[in-house]
Amino acid sequence: MQAVEEACLAFAAGRTTAERQAAESVLHQFKQSPQAHADSIHLLTHSAVPMAQFHAVTTLCELSLLERVSVSQRKETIGFLLHHATSSSSMPSFVASALISTIAILIKRNWLQESPTDRTAILSHITQLASSSSNTPSNLVGIKLLLAFVTEMRGASDKKTRAMFQPVAFHTSCRQALEKDGLVQILALAVHLITHQPSPQALEHVYLLTVELLQWFEAPTDSTSILLAVDPRWKPYLVQASFVQAIFQAYTTHRSHGLWSHTIRQVLILLASVTGRRRRSLHVLSNLVAGSIFDSPDHHVAYITWIFHGALFIFHHPLPSNVEREVIDMCQLTYRLVSNWSSLNAPALADPLVSEVARLSCLLLQSALQDEEGGEVWQMEGLDVLMDAWSVLTAPFATAALPPPPTIQAASAQVVRLYLQVRLRLVCRSDDNDAEEDEDIELNVETANERRTHTTKSLDDESFRHVLDKLHFVILFTGIVIADEYKGEKPVVPCSMEATLSVVEQLVHGVLTLLAEEIQAVQVAPQRESPYLSEQLLSTVTRLHVTYFDIFPSKSADMVALYCQSATVYLSHWTLETFQPVPSIVPLVLKCACDFVEANLAYLSLDKAMDLYGHCDRLIGTFCVTNSVTQRSAISDDELQFEDMFMLLTLLSHLVAKDVIDFADDTANSAGVVADVVFSGLNQVIPLMTHDLLQYPKLSVQYFTLVSYLVDVYPDKVVRLNPSLLHQLLQSLVVGMRHTNTDIVRYSFQSVGELAACQLRQPTAASTGLLGQFIPVVLQMLVFEAAAAVVVDGAALALYSLFLVERPNIESIAHAFCAGMDSPLQDTMMHALGQLMHSLPPAQPQTAA
Repeated sequence: MQAVEEACLAFAAGRTTAERQAAESVLHQFKQSPQAHADSIHLLTHSAVPMAQFHAVTTLCELSLLERVSVSQRKETIGFLLHHATSSSSMPSFVASALISTIAILIKRNWLQESPTDRTAILSHITQLASSSSNTPSNLVGIKLLLAFVTEMRGASDKKTRAMFQPVAFHTSCRQALEKDGLVQILALAVHLITHQPSPQALEHVYLLTVELLQWFEAPTDSTSILLAVDPRWKPYLVQASFVQAIFQAYTTHRSHGLWSHTIRQVLILLASVTGRRRRSLHVLSNLVAGSIFDSPDHHVAYITWIFHGALFIFHHPLPSNVEREVIDMCQLTYRLVSNWSSLNAPALADPLVSEVARLSCLLLQSALQDEEGGEVWQMEGLDVLMDAWSVLTAPFATAALPPPPTIQAASAQVVRLYLQVRLRLVCRSDDNDAEEDEDIELNVETANERRTHTTKSLDDESFRHVLDKLHFVILFTGIVIADEYKGEKPVVPCSMEATLSVVEQLVHGVLTLLAEEIQAVQVAPQRESPYLSEQLLSTVTRLHVTYFDIFPSKSADMVALYCQSATVYLSHWTLETFQPVPSIVPLVLKCACDFVEANLAYLSLDKAMDLYGHCDRLIGTFCVTNSVTQRSAISDDELQFEDMFMLLTLLSHLVAKDVIDFADDTANSAGVVADVVFSGLNQVIPLMTHDLLQYPKLSVQYFTLVSYLVDVYPDKVVRLNPSLLHQLLQSLVVGMRHTNTDIVRYSFQSVGELAACQLRQPTAASTGLLGQFIPVVLQMLVFEAAAAVVVDGAALALYSLFLVERPNIESIAHAFCAGMDSPLQDTMMHALGQLMHSLPPAQPQTAA
């Protein structure tokens, strides 16, 4: 025993790692000893070292949970531990807690193996201890044991499952068994103890037990309900005015005690959540009839009224020393009462509830307004809960599109007025003080002029950089305040802003002027301008344009011209090699163009659309010239290459979408312009699409989707590409055929099939012999690999067209494909391919283009 005591002390002290490891070794040997059970009992009853007592309790728990231990052996251990708990009053609290918890765990472990009579006897013994004379060790032990037992039986966590070596089904069965027989008796005792005012020593544990009992019927975590549909058998104990009155009396007595009062408030919050009809669920036993704890809706209303009237005193007499937590809990209580009342449609209680919700809301809002320092947040925490209560109160009228009654209108108007004041106050507190804020506003107005009149206008000048920083903030603030975040939503202008549109138009004009000046400055001396300012200008102009495009048509043309001009100037003068620290400027400009084309191209007139195509053609050309393969090879950041190429392909996809829109003026001519611009871009993009870039799934999907569409719509233009570019395009299709993405594989086969069909219709010398390289790839997939049905269909169609195109070369292609096979397989393949060739229709004479 002495060695174990010393090891426990050394382990707790933990002076060095070696000492802790040595102590762990001694304690491990103690647990592995054949006499560990008897030694633990001896250690618990004779040792005066608290850590040794704690180790003895945990050892007894682990040993008693082993499968080889019988029910009777566990019952003996339970009896010993319970006797020790009631007879030893000098144990430290952590040892006593571990002892009580161990008893509860062992009782649960035996629960399903005990007979109903034995279960009743166990509960009767514990309840007798809990209901014995106050201020005795037995009374407190009994209450603590009931609390630990209900807590243990209520749920099954992963920790409990591992500790008890039992599956989740075991814990669920234990819960159901206690709910069926035993839980009502425990509740009856808890109500009896509360009604007769427990001793201060037992008070907290009695109310914690009540919390556990009420939380037994909480809705699952995936449910939005906050109400508790309790067992109808609880009605004789729970739905009693004397019970509710006793709780409020205890709260009044112990209101100044922070911990006790908080626990009592939790009971009140849960009681306010008790609702009527109980629905069947996983936790409701099949033989337990669903029903209501209330006799009638009037009975339910009376129950809510008891709690509400008891809470009125607390509402009207807040306690200064504990106001924060008390008010927040009472807000939660109010929310539960309102939710409970809303399920009944009881008009008699409506006006008082609305009045108190409004009163409590105004109390919090006025308190928040009086908080000059702004350091307290508890008012807003409570107010968030009350906002949920207001939602419940007003929801019926919002759903039915009916005006709310005068009581709610008057109360909500007062609350809304104070709420807006608080929110405005919070906004104002974001700056250090009002004087500095006013000064900053005046400086922001003059910032643009400071930039124009600055003497050096050089990034090397600290004062000029300071001016640019302030201007950056002004532009950012302008975009956030007057324009929507357009990503993922359709921007709208609120009706409340219509009166200020003249001011907004001035701001839009100012931002456009800044962008025009910035473009000119970059064109003259790019090294003296800040890319960060240009970035924010483009972002803000995009927000403004998307939001106000229809409202300020006179500005739209200016915006389009500035976009195109900025894209050309920035790409020409701010290449990646010039501004290595700011590599994001290129994809930013491309993204800006993509967003603009996507949002507006379909709505432009023919002339403006053609102008935009011309600008985009120059933009793509500028990008490709300044980002050639040679230059890009020096860039080690694959992510950067992926980003700008993805933006470029997206831009081409948006441009080609215009081709499906009918131009009333000149459809044929416009379609030709679209094709010319897109293929001009494709001519420049294909050399940049390296094998490494095609490994990015997102980029590959974008590329092959575009290529598939162009091949489908303009196959004659594709086969007439420059021979070198056509070869690179076909090589990329080979990569696509072997891709892991099903869509990419399907697009690639469709593209090859379309090209082969086009070659059949209009043979070209440039593509002669190039398509034969696809036949081995298609055969390999169809014969030797598993593929999705949609891919097989596309591959079969492509193979058919390829056989027709490469008819003269099929025999040599087949021999090359079968060369590495075993003789039997080679003969089978050659025979099958021969039959396939004989089944093809006769060749039609074609004239080469």
